[in-house]
Amino acid sequence: MYGRDDDGWADLVAAASDFLDEVAVRGALTNYSDLNAELVERTGHRAFNFADPAERAAIGHLLGHVVVEDYPSRGYKLSALVIYLHGNDPSTGFYILARQMGLMPATGGDKDAFWAAQTRGLFGS
Repeated sequence: MYGRDDDGWADLVAAASDFLDEVAVRGALTNYSDLNAELVERTGHRAFNFADPAERAAIGHLLGHVVVEDYPSRGYKLSALVIYLHGNDPSTGFYILARQMGLMPATGGDKDAFWAAQTRGLFGS
């Protein structure tokens, strides 16, 4: 998947989930660059190259896998903790997946309130 074998992808999903769980316990947010560095450190796999649009899509897809695996037990989207390096909210993919999962209305909805509820829930879990 995205130039990585199935075992490598599974390693990345597990490492991302573990890292984001630690971030939640600290009651903090992280960014894509720090997540990328943690994935390299924890798995030894090559970093995602954010200069390449396909690689940016790949890390978003990876976060989607984390959410699909983790959400049923946690009830909150771990990807809510990942924001842009110089930003203050998650990517549009965060909201797209929320809509696909039926967590937000197909149109409209208060994105900021949804994100805030997700982060509050994660900080309390």
